[in-house]
Amino acid sequence: MDSYQFTFAVSPDQRELLLAYLSQLPFNAFEEKESEILAFCPANPAIPKLEEDISNLHSLLPFKYTKQPVSYTHLTLPTKRIV
Repeated sequence: MDSYQFTFAVSPDQRELLLAYLSQLPFNAFEEKESEILAFCPANPAIPKLEEDISNLHSLLPFKYTKQPVSYTHLTLPTKRIV
């Protein structure tokens, strides 16, 4: 499944507040780094609506963000039969 990674750069004093707002949006995973928050969501037709929501959120909090596609490769590992 393909996804998008949104990278949010926000000041440390606004980090928890931004994370609280982002958790209300359709992201399915977050990763906190020292100076940014990574948020992931599946690639779907609702991405323009999500970006509109992020833009509205930007009117409340100062932050910068980027979006990039992420592709995952599914690997099937051989199973070992236990006798």
